[in-house]
Order: sequence, then structure tokens, then C-alpha cells
Amino acid sequence: MFVHEVATQTGVEPHVIRYYARIGLLNPERDPNNGYRQFDSGDVRRLRFIKLAQEMGYTLNDIQEMLRAEEEGRLSGIWIQDRLHQRLSVTREKRAELQCVEAAIEHALERCRARPIEASDLNALLRWMEAAMDERATQ
Repeated sequence: MFVHEVATQTGVEPHVIRYYARIGLLNPERDPNNGYRQFDSGDVRRLRFIKLAQEMGYTLNDIQEMLRAEEEGRLSGIWIQDRLHQRLSVTREKRAELQCVEAAIEHALERCRARPIEASDLNALLRWMEAAMDERATQ
């Protein structure tokens, strides 16, 4: 299969598929006649795995490690469970950070309603944001 066929099957843009091949996440064969990449069903399966792992928050480095573990025969239920626990921990930390950001934005909006922003340039906006954050910290 050519890259556009794989893109149609997986919903991944052709330039992304080419990038994954360039960095070694995919290893398509090269057609000796024209040098075009030739993908097979294994590449499609691997690309679907990459896409799902990214949706779960894994980075390309994490995914590369998983693929390497499979190639080296280190992939096991315990190994996967360990990675899932790590991902869950990171996700919970990010959620807590986002909750703090959400609270800061809500506070800034409340402050806006009470005292509208009088910012005509970046410095004025910065002073307003710093005051809002300081005010939030003292509450």
C-alpha cells in the first residue's frame, strides 16, 4: 500500500505517516523500482496502535519504548500494567494542574466582572493578571 492508502484506512494524515517512518515508528519497505514506501497490514496495525496510545496520552518516545519492548520480547502483562499505572499517575497530576488553572481563570473572570480590565498594552495586561493572581493567592 502507498502512504495515501494507509492514510485513508487509518485517518492519519500522510505527512504524519511519513514522519513516523522517518523517526522509525514505522518501517515500511521501499519499492526498488521507484523508492516509494510500501506499507503492509503490519504497518497499519502499528499505526492504529500509535494513534490509540497517543489518545491515551502517551508521547512518541513512550510509544517507541513500547514498540521496542515488543521487538525485544520484553512486552508482558506486568510491563504493560506498570506503564498504565505510570500514565494514570501523570494524567492525575495534569488534571490537578488543570483544575488550578480553571480556578485561576474563574477568579480572573470574577475580578473582571467586579473591576473591568483597563489594559491598553501588554504591560497593563500583565499588571492586571499579576494583581488577579496575587489577590487569588491571599484568599
